[in-house]
Amino acid sequence: MKGWTDVGSDVNWVDYHGKWARKAADGSWYVLDWTNMVDACGAEGEDCPYVCEVKRVDLSDLSAETLKSALDCVGLDLDDVKPEHRDCALVEACVSYGCAQPLESFSGAKYPERIRANARRYAEQCMKDAALLAERLARPVNRIGSTAAEYGRGDIDAALSRGPFDTGKNLMRKLHGLPPGV
Repeated sequence: MKGWTDVGSDVNWVDYHGKWARKAADGSWYVLDWTNMVDACGAEGEDCPYVCEVKRVDLSDLSAETLKSALDCVGLDLDDVKPEHRDCALVEACVSYGCAQPLESFSGAKYPERIRANARRYAEQCMKDAALLAERLARPVNRIGSTAAEYGRGDIDAALSRGPFDTGKNLMRKLHGLPPGV
């Protein structure tokens, strides 16, 4: 894919996995994260075997501690990586660790190249459209109400402090040593 860097794809990405990254003008990275659900989950994934997620990694928004944890998680020492490949390696580590902002997901049962192309076009649209990106980053992406931006930073405290408070959110608050919300 022109303009995109392979940051961890299998030779047969359709049947296994693929990951491509592109640096945007604002310095953030967009990642297309391809998963073959049959390979990942077995027969449960047969109805919709292909998923390509569009994710964003803003390295400047992540703490040094988070970046170190991401590198440790994948067993990578940046000193072992050529300087020109360090950003890509760090971005891939962040996505694997879970420090990426989920923007959109594309899936289907046929035509994997088209699914990936749709994801690529969407990522490129987000790179150019600040209003679209802002909307995608501000939307809740999990049951406790974390926004995509908070999720990408690993910041669950922000969502735990916002109402409404339900049983699930109060359970998470208790696990974090916080009193129940009202």
